[in-house]
Amino acid sequence: MFCNLYQNRYIMENSYKLSVEEVRKDIEMVNRGIYLDSAATSLTPKPVLEEMLKYYMNYNANIEKRGYSIAEYSNNVWHYAHAEIEKILLCCSEKELISTRNMT
Repeated sequence: MFCNLYQNRYIMENSYKLSVEEVRKDIEMVNRGIYLDSAATSLTPKPVLEEMLKYYMNYNANIEKRGYSIAEYSNNVWHYAHAEIEKILLCCSEKELISTRNMT
């Protein structure tokens, strides 16, 4: 019923190899003009939207609450995503990055 944490592992592990041109292909608005309001709202690539949709449809629950299986799964996905961000984008470990609420 719930999506597998590791089903997109290959994509995640190799995402750092994407070029700017490849990422732009996944953002519709880039093809229509120049977007200058990134400070207020950033554009979201299709793969990110697809993963967000999976979350809302399959395991939408508050993280850090472990009273039931969906919340536990959601929490595990959240921690996995942070670990991947730290490793791929920031080249650091989870002990080197502090994530806070409303952090952009």
